Amino acid sequence: MKTENIHIGIVGAGNIGSTIYQLLNSTGCGYKISIADQIEKHNIFINDDDYYKLDITKPTYDGHCTQFNQFVNGKTLIVNALPFHQNINLYSLF
Repeated sequence: MKTENIHIGIVGAGNIGSTIYQLLNSTGCGYKISIADQIEKHNIFINDDDYYKLDITKPTYDGHCTQFNQFVNGKTLIVNALPFHQNINLYSLF
């Protein structure tokens, strides 16, 4: 697989997720990197085009988190940088 075909998704744009994003971008490896969170983008080092705002990370009444599924779709790798209590909400979807 060519590096330009690798798309890494990071869930969680807090200190840990933002640091992972910056480290991966600084390597110059050519990966496409996207980051998603339910908070507004507050880190100036995250490109606007790479940020995906999730409206909710808790299960909806029908048991699906469509935005999260759309974010994950097509990614080669997902890095989970969410706090523990958010993981419980997110993974109870599956």
